[in-house]
Amino acid sequence: MKYNRVFLDAIGYELAPVVVTSTDIEARLEPLYTRLRIAPGQLEAWTGIAERRWWEPGHKLSDGATEAARRALEQSNVAARDLDVLIYAGVCREQFEPATACNVAANLGI
Repeated sequence: MKYNRVFLDAIGYELAPVVVTSTDIEARLEPLYTRLRIAPGQLEAWTGIAERRWWEPGHKLSDGATEAARRALEQSNVAARDLDVLIYAGVCREQFEPATACNVAANLGI
């Protein structure tokens, strides 16, 4: 193995501010639930998910990722200027090109 001293020094995260509960979603689906005779509470029972968090429309993914990166850097022994590579591993992207990691790196000044 070429790299034998690789590790995570810190982890940062940023939670989206809009909390949407399974009950909220079921309220929006109430006509369908009634028609299909689905009892309230089934969405959470089926998925195990009580709530999820959404960003406001227009929020840039890279802004949330940048804040998470800043928090990780604050907890770590590494300065942003010392980073050699930045990997964005989210499942969403805000545009086709450039990659979201490029926007996060630019926001961090690296």
